[in-house]
Amino acid sequence: MDYIPEPIEKLARELNKLPGMGIKTATRLAFHIVDMNSDGVNDLSSCILDAKKDIRICPLCHGYSVNTGECGICSDYSRDTKSLCVVQRPQDVFVLERSGFRGIYHVLHGVISPLDGIGPDDIKIPELIKKVKDLNVEEIIVALNPSVEGDATTLFIAKSVHDIKVRISRLARGVPAGASIDYVDDVTLSRALEERQEVSC
Repeated sequence: MDYIPEPIEKLARELNKLPGMGIKTATRLAFHIVDMNSDGVNDLSSCILDAKKDIRICPLCHGYSVNTGECGICSDYSRDTKSLCVVQRPQDVFVLERSGFRGIYHVLHGVISPLDGIGPDDIKIPELIKKVKDLNVEEIIVALNPSVEGDATTLFIAKSVHDIKVRISRLARGVPAGASIDYVDDVTLSRALEERQEVSC
């Protein structure tokens, strides 16, 4: 980035570290921040610091909470504790909430990945098994990304709860609504065929 003042270049490189943030977008944002008035910059930096300081891990679901208490979902006693959705990251909870799911959650904070040295005890699987037993959960919905690691983690969870009377399911995979079949990748199309549903009339 020739001729760009060093402080702006440094800011752009820090922004570039954010997920999904390309260097061009990061540079545009850096210039925008420099053009903001002092109050705007102070508000932005204050929000970042407050979020880092105040956000903690919920002691029940291991999702995001404010300070040290339970998160808003776990403290909502109208939720169905018999239906437990398992996700990989805390932010996945908020994605699933948009679906209208009214059960409870368990965040693993990762997936099993032997190549990266991550085993079942390195993520929140022991806590999951304990929660299933303690709450007499009737169904575990595994909502992990459709990857080799996600599938391995799903299978491990299924084997771990095999002796417990609990139904285990995972999110359906297939052709997205409104998609044209000729644009769907081979893996998705294959899984859509494998998980096809009967048509009744």
